[in-house]
Amino acid sequence: MKKALLQKLFPKKDGFKPEVRYKNFSDAWEQRKLGEVVKIQSGFTGDSQLNNGKFKISRIETISNGVIDSKKIGFSNTAPNKKYKLKVGDILYSNINSIEHIGKIAKYIEDIDLYHGINLLRLSSVNENSSFLFYELNTENKRNWAKSHANKAVNQASINQTELKKQRLDIPSIEEQNLISNFLIQLDSLITLHQRKLEKLKQLKKFLLQNMFI
Repeated sequence: MKKALLQKLFPKKDGFKPEVRYKNFSDAWEQRKLGEVVKIQSGFTGDSQLNNGKFKISRIETISNGVIDSKKIGFSNTAPNKKYKLKVGDILYSNINSIEHIGKIAKYIEDIDLYHGINLLRLSSVNENSSFLFYELNTENKRNWAKSHANKAVNQASINQTELKKQRLDIPSIEEQNLISNFLIQLDSLITLHQRKLEKLKQLKKFLLQNMFI
């Protein structure tokens, strides 16, 4: 259902309006380049492969599931510059990865004192709703764009910042951005709730299987 909604709430590849709109919104969306709506930054180049240390550092695995996973971070004993500290709303973008995972993103929503590490780009919104930008970059069209514009090597692909800045986004008014992003945030919360219920049911089933048979 979410996948279908993402396709309908955002314009198609060469369109200017989405298929589904909120009431009282009819204007065509404005075409902008990604580099015009976000600040793109490279990460801290210190050693992030430590399993423990003073400072938490993001790495490719941190966003492998499409969210910021605090169990898949690196560490550094060298203090990163304060400019690398992530802020709530920042988007981490996988620009160096296998072709199937290139363009994968995650939004920093929980302040866990994490620094932006190498091999992920940090996208910081300038004036737009960062959640709206996150969901648009997560659409099938934008993921396919990443794959088609990546430089492919034997085991990995990469997108340089110059090319990424040229990616076209379709931007509505901030009011419409807020409505769309709030709806999708609520949908994600509902998905998370059902996933937790499913996990509890699986644990219950496992317990019953272990105790109902000799």
